[in-house]
Amino acid sequence: HIIVGTPGRILELIKAKKIKAHLVKTIVIDEVDKLLSDDNQQVVNDIIKTTLRDRQILAFSASINARTLERATNIMKSPEVLRLKNKEINNDIEHYYIIASRRDKLKVTRQLIYATKPKKAIVFLNKNELIQDLNEQLVFHKINSVAIYGNGTKEQRKKALDDFRTGDARILVASDLVARGLDLPAITHIINLDIPSDLNEYTHRVGRTGRAGKKGIAISIVTENEVQFIKQIEKMAGLKCMEIELSNGYLLEAKSDK
Repeated sequence: HIIVGTPGRILELIKAKKIKAHLVKTIVIDEVDKLLSDDNQQVVNDIIKTTLRDRQILAFSASINARTLERATNIMKSPEVLRLKNKEINNDIEHYYIIASRRDKLKVTRQLIYATKPKKAIVFLNKNELIQDLNEQLVFHKINSVAIYGNGTKEQRKKALDDFRTGDARILVASDLVARGLDLPAITHIINLDIPSDLNEYTHRVGRTGRAGKKGIAISIVTENEVQFIKQIEKMAGLKCMEIELSNGYLLEAKSDK
Protein backbone atom coordinates (compact mmCIF):
# COMPACT_ATOMS: atom_id res chain seq x y z
CA HIS A 1 0.00 0.00 0.00
CA ILE A 2 2.87 2.37 0.76
CA ILE A 3 6.24 2.60 -0.98
CA VAL A 4 9.03 4.55 0.73
CA GLY A 5 12.19 5.38 -1.16
CA THR A 6 14.63 7.94 -2.49
CA PRO A 7 13.53 9.75 -5.67
CA GLY A 8 16.24 8.12 -7.76
CA ARG A 9 15.32 4.60 -6.71
CA ILE A 10 11.58 5.21 -7.09
CA LEU A 11 12.04 6.53 -10.63
CA GLU A 12 14.28 3.58 -11.48
CA LEU A 13 11.58 1.14 -10.36
CA ILE A 14 8.91 3.00 -12.32
CA LYS A 15 11.01 2.82 -15.49
CA ALA A 16 11.57 -0.90 -14.86
CA LYS A 17 7.78 -1.27 -14.52
CA LYS A 18 8.16 -2.62 -11.00
CA ILE A 19 5.90 0.20 -9.80
CA LYS A 20 2.64 0.85 -11.64
CA ALA A 21 2.67 4.64 -11.53
CA HIS A 22 -0.87 4.97 -12.94
CA LEU A 23 -2.18 3.35 -9.74
CA VAL A 24 -0.49 5.86 -7.45
CA LYS A 25 -3.10 8.03 -5.72
CA THR A 26 -0.88 10.06 -3.39
CA ILE A 27 2.70 11.31 -3.55
CA VAL A 28 4.27 12.48 -0.29
CA ILE A 29 7.39 14.64 -0.61
CA ASP A 30 9.04 14.60 2.80
CA GLU A 31 11.79 17.18 3.52
CA VAL A 32 10.57 19.11 0.49
CA ASP A 33 13.25 21.76 0.93
CA LYS A 34 15.84 19.08 0.16
CA LEU A 35 13.93 17.09 -2.46
CA LEU A 36 13.07 20.16 -4.53
CA SER A 37 16.61 21.53 -4.39
CA ASP A 38 18.51 22.09 -7.63
CA ASP A 39 20.09 18.62 -7.32
CA ASN A 40 16.84 16.67 -6.84
CA GLN A 41 14.03 18.69 -8.40
CA GLN A 42 14.19 17.14 -11.87
CA VAL A 43 13.96 13.56 -10.58
CA VAL A 44 10.92 14.43 -8.45
CA ASN A 45 9.26 16.13 -11.42
CA ASP A 46 9.95 13.06 -13.58
CA ILE A 47 8.23 10.84 -11.02
CA ILE A 48 5.18 13.11 -10.88
CA LYS A 49 4.88 13.08 -14.69
CA THR A 50 4.48 9.28 -14.67
CA THR A 51 1.35 9.48 -12.48
CA LEU A 52 -2.21 10.45 -13.41
CA ARG A 53 -3.40 14.03 -13.02
CA ASP A 54 -5.97 13.23 -10.33
CA ARG A 55 -3.35 12.08 -7.82
CA GLN A 56 -2.75 14.11 -4.68
CA ILE A 57 0.63 15.66 -3.77
CA LEU A 58 1.58 16.42 -0.16
CA ALA A 59 4.80 18.15 0.84
CA PHE A 60 6.29 18.51 4.33
CA SER A 61 9.27 20.29 5.84
CA ALA A 62 10.46 21.68 9.16
CA SER A 63 12.02 24.58 7.26
CA ILE A 64 11.13 26.07 3.91
CA ASN A 65 12.15 29.13 1.93
CA ALA A 66 10.27 31.17 -0.66
CA ARG A 67 11.92 29.45 -3.63
CA THR A 68 11.03 25.96 -2.40
CA LEU A 69 7.48 27.06 -1.64
CA GLU A 70 7.11 28.36 -5.19
CA ARG A 71 8.49 25.13 -6.65
CA ALA A 72 6.16 23.03 -4.50
CA THR A 73 3.02 24.97 -5.38
CA ASN A 74 3.91 24.89 -9.09
CA ILE A 75 3.61 21.09 -9.15
CA MET A 76 0.19 21.09 -7.45
CA LYS A 77 -3.37 21.90 -8.43
CA SER A 78 -5.12 24.40 -6.13
CA PRO A 79 -2.40 24.15 -3.48
CA GLU A 80 -3.10 24.99 0.15
CA VAL A 81 -0.28 25.97 2.52
CA LEU A 82 -0.62 24.98 6.18
CA ARG A 83 1.87 26.36 8.70
CA LEU A 84 2.27 25.35 12.31
CA LYS A 85 3.17 28.17 14.63
CA ASN A 86 6.90 28.38 15.33
CA LYS A 87 7.72 26.86 18.66
CA GLU A 88 9.84 28.95 20.97
CA ILE A 89 13.30 27.57 21.54
CA ASN A 90 13.31 25.39 24.66
CA ASN A 91 14.24 27.33 27.80
CA ASP A 92 15.98 24.22 29.12
CA ILE A 93 18.75 24.64 26.53
CA GLU A 94 21.82 26.76 27.21
CA HIS A 95 23.36 28.38 24.14
CA TYR A 96 27.07 29.14 23.65
CA TYR A 97 29.48 29.93 20.86
CA ILE A 98 33.24 29.74 20.38
CA ILE A 99 35.15 31.81 17.83
CA ALA A 100 37.74 29.87 15.80
CA SER A 101 39.35 30.10 12.39
CA ARG A 102 37.89 27.84 9.74
CA ARG A 103 41.02 25.68 9.57
CA ASP A 104 40.96 25.16 13.36
CA LYS A 105 37.33 24.07 13.61
CA LEU A 106 38.07 20.34 13.58
CA LYS A 107 40.69 20.72 16.31
CA VAL A 108 38.41 22.92 18.39
CA THR A 109 35.61 20.37 18.08
CA ARG A 110 37.89 17.69 19.48
CA GLN A 111 39.04 19.96 22.31
CA LEU A 112 35.44 20.90 23.04
CA ILE A 113 34.45 17.26 23.43
CA TYR A 114 37.33 16.69 25.85
CA ALA A 115 36.33 19.79 27.86
CA THR A 116 32.57 19.16 28.05
CA LYS A 117 32.69 15.36 28.38
CA PRO A 118 29.20 14.96 26.91
CA LYS A 119 27.24 11.82 27.74
CA LYS A 120 25.68 11.87 24.29
CA ALA A 121 26.29 14.53 21.64
CA ILE A 122 25.58 15.17 17.97
CA VAL A 123 28.14 17.13 15.96
CA PHE A 124 26.59 18.80 12.90
CA LEU A 125 28.47 19.61 9.71
CA ASN A 126 27.08 21.09 6.51
CA LYS A 127 29.33 19.23 4.07
CA ASN A 128 28.74 15.52 3.82
CA GLU A 129 32.28 14.81 2.57
CA LEU A 130 33.84 16.12 5.82
CA ILE A 131 31.77 13.92 8.13
CA GLN A 132 33.92 10.83 7.70
CA ASP A 133 37.14 12.86 8.08
CA LEU A 134 36.04 14.33 11.42
CA ASN A 135 34.85 10.98 12.73
CA GLU A 136 38.17 9.34 11.85
CA GLN A 137 40.03 12.12 13.66
CA LEU A 138 37.90 11.68 16.77
CA VAL A 139 38.36 7.92 16.78
CA PHE A 140 42.13 8.39 16.30
CA HIS A 141 42.16 10.55 19.44
CA LYS A 142 40.37 7.84 21.46
CA ILE A 143 36.91 9.42 21.36
CA ASN A 144 34.20 6.81 20.85
CA SER A 145 32.50 8.40 17.89
CA VAL A 146 30.39 7.17 14.98
CA ALA A 147 29.17 8.87 11.81
CA ILE A 148 26.31 8.64 9.36
CA TYR A 149 26.79 10.06 5.87
CA GLY A 150 25.04 10.02 2.54
CA ASN A 151 27.30 7.52 0.77
CA GLY A 152 27.49 5.09 3.69
CA THR A 153 25.87 1.67 3.33
CA LYS A 154 22.63 0.72 5.06
CA GLU A 155 24.57 -1.66 7.31
CA GLN A 156 27.09 1.05 8.28
CA ARG A 157 24.28 3.46 9.12
CA LYS A 158 22.42 0.88 11.23
CA LYS A 159 25.59 -0.09 13.11
CA ALA A 160 26.43 3.55 13.84
CA LEU A 161 22.95 4.38 15.11
CA ASP A 162 22.75 1.20 17.21
CA ASP A 163 26.11 2.01 18.82
CA PHE A 164 24.97 5.57 19.53
CA ARG A 165 21.62 4.54 20.99
CA THR A 166 23.13 1.88 23.26
CA GLY A 167 25.91 4.18 24.48
CA ASP A 168 28.78 2.26 22.88
CA ALA A 169 29.47 5.56 21.11
CA ARG A 170 28.74 8.91 22.74
CA ILE A 171 29.42 11.14 19.72
CA LEU A 172 27.43 11.08 16.47
CA VAL A 173 28.77 13.08 13.52
CA ALA A 174 26.15 13.93 10.90
CA SER A 175 24.65 16.53 8.58
CA ASP A 176 21.13 17.97 8.80
CA LEU A 177 20.03 15.92 5.81
CA VAL A 178 21.13 12.48 7.05
CA ALA A 179 19.97 13.18 10.62
CA ARG A 180 16.46 14.20 9.60
CA GLY A 181 13.71 12.13 11.16
CA LEU A 182 15.93 10.17 13.53
CA ASP A 183 14.56 9.47 17.01
CA LEU A 184 17.62 9.85 19.24
CA PRO A 185 16.72 10.26 22.93
CA ALA A 186 18.82 11.58 25.84
CA ILE A 187 21.01 13.94 23.78
CA THR A 188 22.95 16.16 26.22
CA HIS A 189 24.91 18.32 23.77
CA ILE A 190 24.54 19.70 20.26
CA ILE A 191 27.76 20.96 18.66
CA ASN A 192 27.49 22.99 15.46
CA LEU A 193 30.87 22.70 13.77
CA ASP A 194 29.22 24.50 10.85
CA ILE A 195 26.45 27.00 11.45
CA PRO A 196 23.05 26.01 10.03
CA SER A 197 21.47 27.80 7.09
CA ASP A 198 18.83 29.74 9.04
CA LEU A 199 16.91 30.09 12.31
CA ASN A 200 14.57 27.19 11.53
CA GLU A 201 17.50 24.85 10.97
CA TYR A 202 19.14 26.06 14.19
CA THR A 203 15.91 25.43 16.12
CA HIS A 204 15.58 22.01 14.51
CA ARG A 205 19.14 21.03 15.46
CA VAL A 206 19.23 22.25 19.05
CA GLY A 207 15.72 20.95 19.71
CA ARG A 208 17.20 17.45 19.85
CA THR A 209 18.55 18.20 23.33
CA GLY A 210 16.85 19.54 26.47
CA ARG A 211 13.90 17.18 26.14
CA ALA A 212 11.61 15.61 28.75
CA GLY A 213 12.45 18.26 31.34
CA LYS A 214 16.20 17.66 31.12
CA LYS A 215 18.80 20.35 30.52
CA GLY A 216 20.65 20.59 27.23
CA ILE A 217 23.63 22.49 25.84
CA ALA A 218 24.11 23.83 22.31
CA ILE A 219 27.54 25.11 21.26
CA SER A 220 28.32 26.66 17.87
CA ILE A 221 31.87 27.00 16.56
CA VAL A 222 31.96 30.13 14.41
CA THR A 223 34.46 32.28 12.57
CA GLU A 224 34.66 36.01 13.18
CA ASN A 225 32.48 36.56 10.10
CA GLU A 226 29.86 34.09 11.35
CA VAL A 227 29.32 35.82 14.70
CA GLN A 228 26.66 37.95 12.99
CA PHE A 229 24.57 34.79 12.51
CA ILE A 230 24.66 34.18 16.27
CA LYS A 231 23.52 37.76 16.87
CA GLN A 232 20.63 37.23 14.45
CA ILE A 233 19.64 34.05 16.29
CA GLU A 234 19.66 35.94 19.58
CA LYS A 235 17.47 38.70 18.19
CA MET A 236 15.01 36.55 16.26
CA ALA A 237 14.59 33.83 18.88
CA GLY A 238 14.87 36.06 21.94
CA LEU A 239 17.63 34.04 23.59
CA LYS A 240 21.08 34.71 25.01
CA CYS A 241 24.02 32.97 23.38
CA MET A 242 27.12 33.38 25.56
CA GLU A 243 30.60 33.51 24.09
CA ILE A 244 33.01 31.05 25.66
CA GLU A 245 36.62 30.09 25.05
CA LEU A 246 38.84 27.08 25.67
CA SER A 247 41.76 27.44 28.06
CA ASN A 248 43.96 24.54 29.17
CA GLY A 249 41.20 22.03 28.54
CA TYR A 250 38.49 24.03 30.31
CA LEU A 251 35.62 26.18 29.07
CA LEU A 252 35.59 29.77 30.30
CA GLU A 253 33.28 32.69 29.72
CA ALA A 254 34.95 34.99 27.19
CA LYS A 255 36.19 38.32 28.49
CA SER A 256 33.79 41.16 27.76
CA ASP A 257 36.57 43.39 26.45
CA LYS A 258 37.66 40.84 23.83
